[in-house]
Amino acid sequence: MRLLHKLIILIAAGWLCLAAASPAESVTVPERPARYVVDLAGVIDAETEAKLNGYLQELEQKTTAQFIILTIESLDGESIEDVALKVAH
Repeated sequence: MRLLHKLIILIAAGWLCLAAASPAESVTVPERPARYVVDLAGVIDAETEAKLNGYLQELEQKTTAQFIILTIESLDGESIEDVALKVAH
């Protein structure tokens, strides 16, 4: 499978973790995360996290696009869109 397809699948998995999985108001995301993966739900194993961080660092270096993967434990009844907006602000 090509690298891009793997990355898309892993990104989709990250969004699924966000969708499936602390209340949005209590999500504390670092203002400037040190890495590209912020796994607050603890669902990404160390090897996968390292690979994702590598892929996303390469993406940023080659394209200047920045992408962060965030997992949380729960949407607390809110829509994924509302949680995403709150986290982004």
